[in-house]
Amino acid sequence: DRGAVGDSTAGAVIGGAMPREYASDVWIMDVAEGGVAEWRRASSPAPWPARAAFQALAVPASGATAAQSAAEEILVLGGRLQTGSLAADVWSGSLAVGGPAPDV
Repeated sequence: DRGAVGDSTAGAVIGGAMPREYASDVWIMDVAEGGVAEWRRASSPAPWPARAAFQALAVPASGATAAQSAAEEILVLGGRLQTGSLAADVWSGSLAVGGPAPDV
């Protein structure tokens, strides 16, 4: 029950339900030439509370040029919190694809 966003060159896996708790971690995947994927954890905890059953969307960062199109913004929408209550919020974080692990 984790969220995922991305394309054939990069992606992210976001939080979700674990066996006994919810998570808010973010893992980034870059695909190098030859199709080898490299996973790394984002350098800081996500700013949103841990949740499951949410939607995630990746969009080009605001003001990004075509050459910067790999710099994306993640949107996390709603979901169910560990307390069982439903969230009706929207959170965002940026991804610097191909660079150092981003702050989200």
